[in-house]
Amino acid sequence: MTEFDFNTAYIGKRFFPLGCPYCFSEVVFKSTYEAFERDGDKYVYICSNDFCRAYTNAHTQTKGLAVKYEPMGVLADETLREAHELLRTRFNVLWQLKQLQHVFHEFVLSFTSNDGETRYGVVKELNRDDRTYKIRTETGEAFIVPINETSKVSLRTKAYYFLSTLMNCTVIECQIPLFDLDTTYKAICLLEQELKRLEEQPIKTEIE
Repeated sequence: MTEFDFNTAYIGKRFFPLGCPYCFSEVVFKSTYEAFERDGDKYVYICSNDFCRAYTNAHTQTKGLAVKYEPMGVLADETLREAHELLRTRFNVLWQLKQLQHVFHEFVLSFTSNDGETRYGVVKELNRDDRTYKIRTETGEAFIVPINETSKVSLRTKAYYFLSTLMNCTVIECQIPLFDLDTTYKAICLLEQELKRLEEQPIKTEIE
């Protein structure tokens, strides 16, 4: 992993070469203090147009697929930021829901596919002789994976897996900061429907 190059000119153009999607102005890289007069050592990518100010936060550390200082998502104006916040509120309800926790329990696992991508799925079969799992991924694909090459995931990741199955995308793609306005509204509607269904059904005693 190469270090982020602060000496590179026009850092914003590296990730937003077409500029701001709302007003087409240049996107610049600033500290949160420079952008909003907030304390701290965080950074944002923000539209240079003072009448627009669409922005997205930068990653604060390199972890998993995140690379420190790279943008966390798409540039968001006030409307999109409010939609993202509403979706986060409903998503927080989802991952704390007892029914969802029980349904997935410890059966959602992560693994690395042959192309090097991190994938997530539910265990459908266990082959004790070969010590492998048959895993159904978030997009419906099936993989045979050695048990020792899988890892358990957090409750929040299990909820992202659930949402990704509704959105028909991978968990990696199913990140709220990456959603545009239409995708965000779609996710909110799907979550509302599923939350109502899950809250009304009794807790099952075993995984299907």
